[in-house]
Amino acid sequence: MSMACVCRDSEMINPKVWITAFASCLLTRPDTKGFRMPAIWEVMPDLFFSPFCLKESVRQGSIPPQDRAIIEVDSNFTGRDTNVENRLAYFREDLGVNSHHFHWHLIYTLEDPRGRRDRKGELFFWFHHDMMARYDAERLGNGLSRVRPLRPDDPVLKEGYFSKLTDSTSGRVWGTRQENTPLTNINREDDTSLPTGTRTISMETFQKYRDRIMEAIDKMTYLAENGQRQPLNIDILGDIVEASNLSPNRQYYGEWGLHNIGHLLIALCHDPEYKHREHMGVMGDTSANMRDPAFYRWHKYIDELFDLYKQTMQPYNPTGGELQLVWDGVQVQNIQVQAESSRQGLAVPPQNVLRTFRMRSHVDLSRGLDYLRWGENLGPIFARTTHLNHDAFTYTINVQNNGAARTGTIRIYLAPRFNEHGERLPMVQQRLLFFELDKFTTQLNPGVNAITRRSTQSNVTIPWDQSFRQLERSVQAPSAEQSACGCGWPQHMLIPRGNPSGQLYDLVVFVTNGEDDRVVNPQPANNRGRDNCRQAMAYCGILDQLYPDRKPMGYPFDRNPYTVPSPSNPNGAQIPVPNLDEYISRIPNMRTIQVRIVYDAERIDIRGDDGVPTGMRVISGDPLTPVRPGACGNGGARGSSPLHHRHRCLHLLPVPLYQDLLGRRPITLHVVKPAAGLEFLQIVDLK
Repeated sequence: MSMACVCRDSEMINPKVWITAFASCLLTRPDTKGFRMPAIWEVMPDLFFSPFCLKESVRQGSIPPQDRAIIEVDSNFTGRDTNVENRLAYFREDLGVNSHHFHWHLIYTLEDPRGRRDRKGELFFWFHHDMMARYDAERLGNGLSRVRPLRPDDPVLKEGYFSKLTDSTSGRVWGTRQENTPLTNINREDDTSLPTGTRTISMETFQKYRDRIMEAIDKMTYLAENGQRQPLNIDILGDIVEASNLSPNRQYYGEWGLHNIGHLLIALCHDPEYKHREHMGVMGDTSANMRDPAFYRWHKYIDELFDLYKQTMQPYNPTGGELQLVWDGVQVQNIQVQAESSRQGLAVPPQNVLRTFRMRSHVDLSRGLDYLRWGENLGPIFARTTHLNHDAFTYTINVQNNGAARTGTIRIYLAPRFNEHGERLPMVQQRLLFFELDKFTTQLNPGVNAITRRSTQSNVTIPWDQSFRQLERSVQAPSAEQSACGCGWPQHMLIPRGNPSGQLYDLVVFVTNGEDDRVVNPQPANNRGRDNCRQAMAYCGILDQLYPDRKPMGYPFDRNPYTVPSPSNPNGAQIPVPNLDEYISRIPNMRTIQVRIVYDAERIDIRGDDGVPTGMRVISGDPLTPVRPGACGNGGARGSSPLHHRHRCLHLLPVPLYQDLLGRRPITLHVVKPAAGLEFLQIVDLK
């Protein structure tokens, strides 16, 4: 700890490198288990908020706390809805989603020694596959098609991206990308910000590594360092694709690997030869790359590779074979989902109807801003961000056990029911869209077992990250409520947004034999410091322990569905089971219901537990944000357009009209660079 403090205070140490290294150590060392990390957006706000918002935060820090205002963050500051991809900005730019990805890679680093992280390669596959399924669900709810993979043979990015964020490491704005940008050879020998070995990358090398991975999948063997071919499994395939220290042959499959090289090619495609000395794009950094639409196109292709491997394996059958689906003597009789009413005066929705809406939450930026504040000016600087949320809900599951008491594993999945054309998804496609909502064990007594489980108990998610101030209060007065000590999907993004008319989803409950699923660790878990921790084991595992489920990740939807006789040719070749209803008809310990998710576009709730004093005024955290009619009064010139800027009113007007104002009152004039050819003046009312 003393060494960490010395490094932190040294002018020679890069702050972001220090924070990343220190946080990774605290999260992974056995003697610091239970370290409760504050929200990463409070530690490094420049990764999540625009430079203008941060400048306004610094200005707020220079005035007494009682005079400060809440800084409203524009949720659409990276683009307009005329770009259809911007409909998904609420997902890609979400603080919790990006924090989770950054946090996952803090724990599962590229330098991990073999044996330290159980099933890391498989977890790399499953974690990213589940995120892709969630993203496709969001796209379908917004009237968009599923993600098109970015393949090495057709490397053109139709989607542009402009993050408008600044990289704290270099102080430079992240690189931007125009639409229809191709991937090409990288030659940036003079770019010292890149690691050695990544400054020159050829597309030929990129495609060569892809071909070698395809060869390994086709032969179901990989080439080891000793030149011998060894059996391939999903864990080793994940290590090869990501190319961490666990890769079995980095010289043959790539020092940086297919996955990482793809990220770099995308991150540098806007200035591949460093002619303009442009900084890399956000695809080159785990803290920000989920913001870019290209992230999902590239990971769609990576997911295709994993699924090619999965398709080589025999399907799980209802009876017989590897990991049979039927658990004799157990039947799921009924499932019900009931949403709660988290807002006073709002009626409880019908059964199997879930509601989503927008929520405003506040974050304290004061701890992460690099400036000096004196005595009376200490105190919080609040920014308000708007994100997706949903009413909490409860599952009620009735399970009939016809045998003796035993332990069961309850697996809950969700997937869209219809594709982008409004057609029922066939099982071979829908299985790729199922994402995990929860997984837990329970005791099944003889007879009917009524199992209830709240959505907030999900072992996929963690609650809204804690602020520094909440952590300080919890140290002074510990709470019985579990806090988020590790990585996990954000609780407020557990279910997709849906749409205003209600989007239909298939919810599946699958009960498996808990004794067969149970993993016995060779050494007892050291839970010192973690008694009050909320961990999301489904995506993140358990630190220094075996992954707590023996089944393949994603079971049973990780493989193609079992086959049945063709209705048109019963004596011919069998075909995959056509749809989910027929799939579960032969599996009594599996059941499905249809759930409708309704998005209330008019509803905006405010989080009430984030310490913001009542009555604080709100100002814009972006330079030009439209406000309600009349908010700036009637003092504007004819032909002008009133907008709100911080705590003052602005007017935009054509240059020929500015002369009418010069003799009326003191004004400050700023030329506004137009988007469309006309020249405007920005008039600041000094009243």
